[in-house]
Amino acid sequence: MRPKVVITVLLVAVGLLGGFALLSKVTGRLALPGTPTEAAVSPSSNLPSAPVQRATVVAREPAALPAPVVPLPETNHVQFVHQRIEELNALAMNNDSASLETILSELRNPDRQIRKGALEATIQFEDRAAIPRLKEIAAETDDEEEKSELLAAADYLNLPSLTEYLAQQQAQREAEGITNLPHVPRTDRILHRPPPRQRMQAAQVPAGQ
Repeated sequence: MRPKVVITVLLVAVGLLGGFALLSKVTGRLALPGTPTEAAVSPSSNLPSAPVQRATVVAREPAALPAPVVPLPETNHVQFVHQRIEELNALAMNNDSASLETILSELRNPDRQIRKGALEATIQFEDRAAIPRLKEIAAETDDEEEKSELLAAADYLNLPSLTEYLAQQQAQREAEGITNLPHVPRTDRILHRPPPRQRMQAAQVPAGQ
């Protein structure tokens, strides 16, 4: 009986040793350094986080402000008006349609003084071709004083000239049978002829005053 017991004890001992050896290998594998654990391989702990993209703010340059309008000095404007009126008076001495058209175009100038100078030049020009334009501008004008001046200039230009007046008087006398009219030299008619502005004012005075 003793040999069987010994053999049994030896087998049990060998089995225990084998079991311990196997257990040691398994435990060693689990405890090896560098071996990833469940926490290490967790996607929420080991995976690198995505870089946060930040919006790039581009600095804009301030919008350029418009250049301020610098008004012309008052002295320059006065000189310009004076020079333009002198030019219109010089055109009034001409006898061509281009000069008259230039004068009439200034009757719509925004500057009141230039319009007034253009009206004076129109009267000096003494051409009935300006009458329709004067009446047209007068109808568009809201200023009653300026409207009256335009219409008065149109009425004045519509009056017969000195030559036409003498011709009418001659025709009337001839119709009445009067032929002994005194001769009026041309120079006397020119010397005694008042300026257009005075003649226009005289034409506006009612008869008997």
